[in-house]
Amino acid sequence: MDDRDLLPLLNASAAPGLETWNPDRWHRYRIADASALASPMLVTAFGHGKHSCPAQLFSLSAMTIAMTRLLGRYAMTPKCEYPQPVPAQIGGVARAADPCRVD
Repeated sequence: MDDRDLLPLLNASAAPGLETWNPDRWHRYRIADASALASPMLVTAFGHGKHSCPAQLFSLSAMTIAMTRLLGRYAMTPKCEYPQPVPAQIGGVARAADPCRVD
């Protein structure tokens, strides 16, 4: 497992160490120490401060419930590389630019 598996993380290459999972790095859905980043917005979705998405908790809950049920019911093996979003996509729930096939 790595930080890309954490739903709000967008850019694991924004600072050293983000490519590995470390739960101590996070406070709720935000990075706990953003001092190594030019901006915390480089790594998390849903905006910050007064520009935070009001549907963040709903979106994360919906994604978590859906994936928990799918992975709990079916044995899935990814048949694609790590999915990348559609280049023009914005928002917390992005569409993948290419098919994300699984067995």
